[in-house]
Amino acid sequence: MEERLIKLEEFASETRERLAKIALRLEQTATKADIAEIRADMHKSSIEILRWMVATSVGLFVGFGGLFFVMNNSTKSPPPIVIYTEPPAAAK
Repeated sequence: MEERLIKLEEFASETRERLAKIALRLEQTATKADIAEIRADMHKSSIEILRWMVATSVGLFVGFGGLFFVMNNSTKSPPPIVIYTEPPAAAK
């Protein structure tokens, strides 16, 4: 009988250690509230990324449009200056 009691005490000791390890791991696991908070943060960050992408695209579009306008107008040469040395002949 004492041998069985010693084995049961050893088993109880091992079980207590295992339960302490399980309790420690349970404290470190995420709850539903934690997961919901992370999901909300990810949704918020994806919306912010989308907003930045749209703003960058619009900015690039406007910037390249302005660059095209400036480059197009800078290549136009002014009309040539014509200097007549003699007055034009009168039409008859």
